[in-house]
Amino acid sequence: MPIPDWKDCLAALAPMAPALQTVGVAGIPAGTTPAGTTPAGASESELVESLFRAGATRIVPLAEMPFPAADWLHDGARPLGELVRWGEARPLAGARP
Repeated sequence: MPIPDWKDCLAALAPMAPALQTVGVAGIPAGTTPAGTTPAGASESELVESLFRAGATRIVPLAEMPFPAADWLHDGARPLGELVRWGEARPLAGARP
């Protein structure tokens, strides 16, 4: 649903918070940096942080909503995590005995 003011967006999302997953964002000019400001006057990082607090687990450009990456965090969890065995290697050079 298009909402011109991001603060109104947060109010509109509040009832959906328990089921909220992906939020698609449009209307932020290309080249806006996290330190830059959105058209609504908020910094991009402030907008993203507010959407996470509102319950979103994935925030992407609107055009990317239907095409998540294979490693995306579905509902905040890795969907492929149960299908793989994870390993971890830390640098060994200079390790204490």
